[in-house]
Amino acid sequence: MTTERREEAEPDFRDDRHFGLLVYRPNYPCAVFRGTPPLEDLDVDDTLVVRDILFSDLWRISSWNDLGPVHLRRAAPPERETLAGRLGEIRPGHGIYLLEAGSLETYVIAGGVTWADYELESPLQDSPLLARAADRRPPVDGVVRYGR
Repeated sequence: MTTERREEAEPDFRDDRHFGLLVYRPNYPCAVFRGTPPLEDLDVDDTLVVRDILFSDLWRISSWNDLGPVHLRRAAPPERETLAGRLGEIRPGHGIYLLEAGSLETYVIAGGVTWADYELESPLQDSPLLARAADRRPPVDGVVRYGR
């Protein structure tokens, strides 16, 4: 049983780990990006600490599978207007989350975002954020953060 704490937070952070799209499930609309340290720098006995970012109630995604460092933030009103001008009306209740510093080209439109850091045995292991809360391993700092 997990001992995590959920905490509402503004999605606004930079992370220099290497991020890639780990999961994309159009039938259960979600996507998970995973950030890993440079794997070539790790020894066999090192603990692998990753950051998983889960976008739920996914409506639209514009990203490469291999992203690199992220600057996750909610689109400011002028950025939102620019993207709405390109895409049409954005679903009510959905946020636009930008993933790259200084760019409107890499984004996710979703109902919410959740993120946490986990110690894992493999960078390809399933995201704990997709497991039932009662069954998942606790995050490194014990906190799962979310924003709407």
